[in-house]
Parts: sequence; C-alpha cells; structure tokens
Amino acid sequence: MGDRGDSSERPDRVPVRTCAGCRRRRPKGELLRVALGGEGTVILDVPARAPGRGAYVCRDTALECLRAARRRRGLSRTLRVGENVIDHEGLADSAGALISQASPGGAPSGIGPQEEPPSRPR
Repeated sequence: MGDRGDSSERPDRVPVRTCAGCRRRRPKGELLRVALGGEGTVILDVPARAPGRGAYVCRDTALECLRAARRRRGLSRTLRVGENVIDHEGLADSAGALISQASPGGAPSGIGPQEEPPSRPR
C-alpha cells in the first residue's frame, strides 16, 4: 500500500505549489496565497487560511509575478473566475504594503517565511 507515497511515510516532505505568474514550483512557505473572498472578491490571503480555491504567487517577487499572472490570466484561470472580478491594482497595493512591512528598505528580497529571531545568551 505504500505505492502512493503517503505523507505519513515521509515526514520531511514539504508541500510544493506553482506560482500563477512565473509558473515556478516552490515550497508553499515561499509563496503568497491569493483567494476568492467571501463577497466574491479576490484577496491576498496572507495567513493562507481562507476557505476555498486559492492561487499562489512568489513572495520575493510578488509584484512581478502579479503582473505576469495578469498578462497570462493565470489568477482568473486558477481561481475559476472572470477577469473582471480581480482587482489587480488592489492586489499589487496589498503586496506592496506587505513588502514594505517585511523589510524597512522596501526591497522585496527581505520577504521570506517567518523566522524567529535568534535568542541572546544571558
């Protein structure tokens, strides 16, 4: 029965998702989730806990990947909604705000999975 590669056999297995913009496969922690909100609007799902269908974009190059997803219609295809439902400018603003919060200089390279600061010896 172990032919399917159940996750119980490999506890070190990391979920991998594909970016809707650049189409790169990356670990889920390196991506931002975009989901269809409760009111039928597309939102940036930072905690990645919203119910329903979601799409992912790279966390470190979020603005570029959102642009590529718009050009390729990757978000509308993945979320199975019309292009008119997606507020691309609003998503870019949300991602830009997230980038500026994550790094004081505003550089997107500072965004990554949340890590705890190292403890100081006493």
